[in-house]
Amino acid sequence: MAEKDNTGVLFKVTDKQSDKHPDMTGKCMVDGKKMEIAVWHNTSKDGKTKYCSLKFSEPFVKQTENNTTATSDEIPF
Repeated sequence: MAEKDNTGVLFKVTDKQSDKHPDMTGKCMVDGKKMEIAVWHNTSKDGKTKYCSLKFSEPFVKQTENNTTATSDEIPF
């Protein structure tokens, strides 16, 4: 998905558990760099205008035990 430059995809979040969680998430590619997208649906303070707020971030990479810098010998407890 989102393999063409300056394109992306969004999916509705079906298990949103908090207003702070995004309404939609997805992936895109911008200038050859893979990014993640989060979207929140909002309404202006006067209640007249609906809009979307977007956040772009680098893809989440889960660190494994092998990627950590400290070894078990270096932990002081």
